Amino acid sequence: VFSDPVAEPVIPTLFLTCTPAGIARVGQLVSFRIWPQGADIEDITVDFGSENRIAHYRPDTAVSHAFAKPGLHIVTVSGLSGDLPVIQKLKIVVHE
Repeated sequence: VFSDPVAEPVIPTLFLTCTPAGIARVGQLVSFRIWPQGADIEDITVDFGSENRIAHYRPDTAVSHAFAKPGLHIVTVSGLSGDLPVIQKLKIVVHE
């Protein structure tokens, strides 16, 4: 068996999913699951827009949010892997 002594670089990634998936009603709780993969990611922030954010999010912690206004909302999760920024976005369509 041949083994390459030079390790492949690992690309840090943040995964973001929600329930219900991508569509909600005003005031309905949307549950989010966020987890890093591939490398350690620190200082994770979850931004729901409209100045609603969670700083220092701990991976795999349950988090829910209810959107107060209809429209297209972009949830942004960001962190740092060493000196590299890691960002993931998810769109949620909110109806009346």
